Amino acid sequence: MLTRAQFVTHLTAANRSIYLGGPTFARTQSAMIPVVNAVDQFNVAATGANLLVLIQAIGNLPAAKKVKYANALSQLYNTFPNPIYVTVNPFTLHTGMAPGIGVVRSGNVPSHQVDAVLALQTLDNFAAGHTLLDDLCTEVAAGHRVAIADAVGTASGGNECAIVNGMPDDYQTDLAAALNGSYNAVGNCISGAMTAMGHAPALAASFNWLETQIDNTPVYQLQGAPSVIPSSVTCGANWISAATLQSWVSGHTAFPAGVALADVDSAKLVIGTVLAAGATRGIGGHTRVRWNASNLTSAGTARPPYIGLGHELIHALHNMRGNQPGVENGTTTALYEYLCVGLGPYAAFPNTENALRAGAGVALRPYYAP
Repeated sequence: MLTRAQFVTHLTAANRSIYLGGPTFARTQSAMIPVVNAVDQFNVAATGANLLVLIQAIGNLPAAKKVKYANALSQLYNTFPNPIYVTVNPFTLHTGMAPGIGVVRSGNVPSHQVDAVLALQTLDNFAAGHTLLDDLCTEVAAGHRVAIADAVGTASGGNECAIVNGMPDDYQTDLAAALNGSYNAVGNCISGAMTAMGHAPALAASFNWLETQIDNTPVYQLQGAPSVIPSSVTCGANWISAATLQSWVSGHTAFPAGVALADVDSAKLVIGTVLAAGATRGIGGHTRVRWNASNLTSAGTARPPYIGLGHELIHALHNMRGNQPGVENGTTTALYEYLCVGLGPYAAFPNTENALRAGAGVALRPYYAP
C-alpha cells in the first residue's frame, strides 16, 4: 500500500494548501486526516483490522472530498490487497486467503473494494443480512467460492450473478434441469421429489395428491405481481392428471405427453413450484457477482446499494448450494427470481431480498418486474 508520504504527495497535487497538521486557530484541518492516519497505521501493521479502519475512514469522507481527491484515492486503491476476503462472526477483513467472500480490485471502478466492503458491513449490521453472509461463508468453507467484481463487463452495466467454471446443471436442482430440456429425466425427478416430500409413487394416493397440488398452484410469471389464481382456473381442472403424472414416472411416456401444447410452459412452472422442496440439489459450484453500487431494480426503482448487492449474493448462495429451482433465462426464470426476491411461494423464506428489506426497514419489493 502507498506510504503516508506517497499518499500525501498525491493529496498535495490535488490541493497545495491542504493542512494535515494539528489543531490551530489559523488553519482548518483537512477532512483527509483520518484517512492519512489510517494509511500510516496500515503500513505499521498490515492487518485486516487496520484495513477496515482505513475503508471506514474513506467511507466517512464527505462526497465533495471524494471528488476533490479522486485521483489521490484512486492511487491508494490501486495498492489495496487483492482480493480482500470478508468473513463474519465477527465482521473481519483478511489480506490473504480466507474462507470468506472475495472482493476483487477494479481498474474500471477504483472505489469498488471500498464500496463493496462497506455494503457488506451494512448487511452484517442487521440479522437478515448477517444470516446471508454467514451462510455464504459456510458454503465457502465447504469448498465453493464467491467473489464480488465490478459490473462494467456486463451487457447492461447492471448487477448480475454468474457461474464460474461449472456446468449450468450443477447449480440447479435435478428437476429444474430436466424441465429445462432433459424431458426424459422429468419422470425420475418427479419420483424422487415426491418421495422426499412424503408422497412416494408406490402409494396409490400420491399421484392424486400431486394432481391436486398442481391444480391449486398458480402459474407464476416474471412480469407483474405474483398470481393468486390457481392453475386449474387458467389451464382447466385436472389439466395435468394423476394418470399423466403416473405415466411419466413409470416411464410409459415422457414429459410433456398428455399436456396441451399451449400449456407446456405453464406445466414447467407449476411442477417446478410444487416439487421444489423435494427436488435433488445439483453439486453447486463457484460463483461470481458483478455489482454496480448505483444499479436500479429491473423495474427501474432505486434501492440502497447494499440491497442490490444482497440480491446478487442470494443468487450466489443458491448457485453454491445447487438448489436453483429455475433457469436464469428461460421458461422457469420466474422461479429463479421469486426465490431470490421472496415472492409467491418463497415469501417466508429467510434468505431473500425482501427479508433483507424488512430487516433494514426498507419497503418490500412487490414484484420482480412491471
